Amino acid sequence: MKYQESFIPKIGDGWTLFLDRDGVINKRNMDGYILNWEAFEFLPGVLDALAIARAYFDRFIMITNQQGVGKELMTREDILDIHEKMSEEIAVHGGIIDEIFTCEALSTDFQNCRKPSPEMAFLAKDAFPDIRFNQSVMVGDTSSDMEFGHNVKMNTVLVNNNHKYQGVKPDLIFDGLPEFIEAISLYHGT
Repeated sequence: MKYQESFIPKIGDGWTLFLDRDGVINKRNMDGYILNWEAFEFLPGVLDALAIARAYFDRFIMITNQQGVGKELMTREDILDIHEKMSEEIAVHGGIIDEIFTCEALSTDFQNCRKPSPEMAFLAKDAFPDIRFNQSVMVGDTSSDMEFGHNVKMNTVLVNNNHKYQGVKPDLIFDGLPEFIEAISLYHGT
């Protein structure tokens, strides 16, 4: 775990947790894409961490780039199936994902919604008008996740990438989502 306690935000009413999917919630497929539910594998401790996080965050929003659809390696129905089963499993363990925003565009498309573009953040705010980006945390494992958060003035947490980053410096760095939630619990004395 790597963090400075003074930089952990004081989480309270109205806070939103924005989460990347691959590399934060589930094991990233380094050779390609998670094409179906059978290929989806939760990272250790994530299910329990999401349940614990409910004590600190009011909303849980997943923001994920999934260009495998744009490349026609999978369908939108495949993504919806994965997300439905993932959300059910999270709920069984006491967690929740309020909404999932997916960008299926190719990274080579001139204009697209892919992170680091803030477009999915604005879609989330449209769906949940009480979201305040300055009372939100973006947890991701890539520089595009950190840029996405910074683009709308969120707090940013980099996880699961050996504490290395390029570009925008994250506000906090942890080994994984469970370690970040543990630090919040410790910081808030619960």
